[in-house]
Amino acid sequence: MVDYIADYISNIRQNDVLPSVEPGYLQKLLPDSAPTDSVSFQQTMDQVEKAILPGITHWHHPNFYAFYPTAFSFPSILGSMLSDGFGINGLSWQSSPACTELEVLVLDWMVKAMEMPEKFLSSSENGGGIILSSASEASVMVLLVERNIAINKIQQEQPHLGSGAIVDKMVVYFSKQAHSSVERACKLSLLNYKFVATNDDEAMDVEDLSRIVAEDRKEGLIPLMVILAFGSTSLCAFDSLYEVGKTCLSLDVKCHVDAAYGGASLICPEYRYLLKGVEYVNSFCFNPHKLLKTHFDCSVLWTDNRIAASKTFSECPLYLAHDLESKTSELRNWQISLGRRFRALKLWFVLNMFGMKNLQESIRKHANLAKLFEVKLNQSEIFEVVNNVQFGLVCFRLKGNNEKTRQLLDILKQDHSIFLSPSILEKRDLFFLRLACSAHSTEEDVVKTYNKIYAAAEKLL
Repeated sequence: MVDYIADYISNIRQNDVLPSVEPGYLQKLLPDSAPTDSVSFQQTMDQVEKAILPGITHWHHPNFYAFYPTAFSFPSILGSMLSDGFGINGLSWQSSPACTELEVLVLDWMVKAMEMPEKFLSSSENGGGIILSSASEASVMVLLVERNIAINKIQQEQPHLGSGAIVDKMVVYFSKQAHSSVERACKLSLLNYKFVATNDDEAMDVEDLSRIVAEDRKEGLIPLMVILAFGSTSLCAFDSLYEVGKTCLSLDVKCHVDAAYGGASLICPEYRYLLKGVEYVNSFCFNPHKLLKTHFDCSVLWTDNRIAASKTFSECPLYLAHDLESKTSELRNWQISLGRRFRALKLWFVLNMFGMKNLQESIRKHANLAKLFEVKLNQSEIFEVVNNVQFGLVCFRLKGNNEKTRQLLDILKQDHSIFLSPSILEKRDLFFLRLACSAHSTEEDVVKTYNKIYAAAEKLL
């Protein structure tokens, strides 16, 4: 299996990025019921070649540009293999002490490497981190925690109020640059939400935020939390941690940062200017499984309110209790599920076997490829760049023409050798294409991709 995976990655360029299959294709290639007798490994792998591989979208292909990268590396696979080999379930510290303690350790490493505030260190009075499956899960968790804290506080002052009546008045605030999962997290948490306007850079407008919060309080609503985009999906826009964070502090509203994609940049000193004001935020999430060579799933969440988070989710049946519980971090109390995989092992392998210097260079290469593509677009007479290219995403369109840009996307979809995705900026009525540089692309790949897009556009025009 290791040989097969190594060969797959080494030869991935031989495949088109997108498969050429129709929905339901697999049912025609595999039996309609499980086998009665065992099937050998070789026969199973023959079926992988025949049926599974033709339906794979190759996320680590150098021409996969549609979504932000999902990280991959052999050290990460080694850590994951070892985790699977140990086969543990980190229900509690006692169920496997190394599972908890390595997670605490590597997240403290990351706090220091990214120069995050010390309040997020496990040694701080009330801070710490946890590895979750995704930034989407992190959004749900922080909302549930703050929702329950607010309910308990209000009921202490007004014990006659039911929790449902209180939740109905709670409001969460974010801009339309926030990931769609933030809106979904509000719905799952039964919380109302409102969109805040953005400025010319598509960053959250703090004056509009202050106005909406003030109006809501006058109407008897309960402003609960502001969620910031830090490298948004659509345009890679960055909300100002300083301006929004300071405003949240003055408004007495909690502040969460969704830095799923952009957060990894903070291991590089040249990007830490984006961290100005981080001391004002209450929780911060980013995905090592995007740019830190740690494959999915591995999403880090830090909070400055560990005790409240633990109280929100804490259940301690007798079969999970142990004598050392008062001295340990019980990470199950920081998440929705009870069971926990040993995710920290693959992140630890990556940090060990690459080192911060090599990880920094990888991120710089990623950003430089985007700059290269931006230069090519700006040198043309038919394209325009829509976003401020600060990192690895370039948003572009045919000049002044939404319909032609849509037609260009349709043409490119027919060529399965490259994969782009579209988006729209509603307030300016701009339809555009997104090119999120792959972690496996080279300058030659980016130039060839540009030439292919340019040729299709020129023919269209």
